[in-house]
Amino acid sequence: MGEAKRRREALRDSILRTGELWTFPETEWERDLARELGRRPVLHVPRAPDWWLEYTRMVPQQCHANASFMARSDPEYEHVTGWWPEGENFALHSVVRHRGQLVCVTPVYSAFQGMPDHVEFIPDPLIEWRQEGAAHQAYRDGVRLSVGVRTDPAETMRLIALVRERLMSGMDPQRAMLLA
Repeated sequence: MGEAKRRREALRDSILRTGELWTFPETEWERDLARELGRRPVLHVPRAPDWWLEYTRMVPQQCHANASFMARSDPEYEHVTGWWPEGENFALHSVVRHRGQLVCVTPVYSAFQGMPDHVEFIPDPLIEWRQEGAAHQAYRDGVRLSVGVRTDPAETMRLIALVRERLMSGMDPQRAMLLA
């Protein structure tokens, strides 16, 4: 299997796994939080340079682990958790604060190069991290957080099903994500 095909398969598998994480029952708590987040200001947080992310061995799709590692490794870094607006949803996301400046320390998969040099971010001081066995888990208002909150859970589920159907038919992962 060639390198391009391996990357395409890894991206396909990642998209399928991520879609599964967003398929959970809707709650009033989720609807209330989505409305609250929709009213909050959105910050534009710069991404750290690729060379620095590579040098520090930051891992794609591991924002919480990356930010936590930076904060544990250097007292000049603070782990900041909040929300990344993604379409109509808000993904749980972590960045770091370094010398007063927020910075995203999570690299983007090479398949998504050309992404903006910043992420949109809504800091949320109500999110806390708790140790649960060997893992850290995010909570807000006593509610255990997963990947994020949806403004329209039914529409999110419909889009996930559409992308899954496209991927299972063999469509290229980047093309399958085009939902227009």
